[in-house]
Amino acid sequence: PKGVLSFTLKACSNGLNTPDNLKRWGIKKTNKCDLCGNPSSLKHILNWCPKALKEGRFTWRHNSVLNHFVTSLKKSAPANLEVFADLPNFWLNGGTIPPDILPTGLRPDLVLINREERKIDLLELTCSFETNLDKANIRKAKSYNDLKSDLEKAGWKVHLVPFEIGSRGMVNKRNR
Repeated sequence: PKGVLSFTLKACSNGLNTPDNLKRWGIKKTNKCDLCGNPSSLKHILNWCPKALKEGRFTWRHNSVLNHFVTSLKKSAPANLEVFADLPNFWLNGGTIPPDILPTGLRPDLVLINREERKIDLLELTCSFETNLDKANIRKAKSYNDLKSDLEKAGWKVHLVPFEIGSRGMVNKRNR
C-alpha cells in the first residue's frame, strides 16, 4: 500500500516524525506523546504507549499479521489440516484448541491440527520491538510448555512454534 515503504525506511532509520525527533529537529518544544503525555520515542510509539495499548492499536497490528498468515494457510493447506486462529469471529468455542482434543482456557494464536496423524502445531505470534525478539520468544515458549505437555500426554505429536515479527517488519532468521 502507498506509504508503507516510506514508513518502513523511516522507522528503520529513526527518521519518523516522533515527538523526540521533532524536538531534536527544533520543530516542537516537547518530546511528550500526544496520547499519554509520557516522553515519546520510536519504541514508545510502536510498542510501549499505555494509551495505544488500551485502545487496541497494538492488538490491531498483531491481528493484521496473524490474519495474513491465516488467509495464506487457508488457501494452501491440505484438506486434512484444520486451521484455528485466535482472531475475532474465528474462535472455536472461545478457544483455538477444540475441546474434544483438550479442554483448556489457553488460546495459542494459530493452531494447525492433523487428526489422521495426531499432530498439532501451536503457533504463537509476538509483534515486539526488534531488540526484544529473543526475550519474547522465550516468554511465549514458557507460557505454552504446559499445554504442549498436556497434549503430548493425550497422545498428540506437538510442535510449539513461538515466532516474532518486529514492529518495524523485521522477520527473525529463525522464523524464516
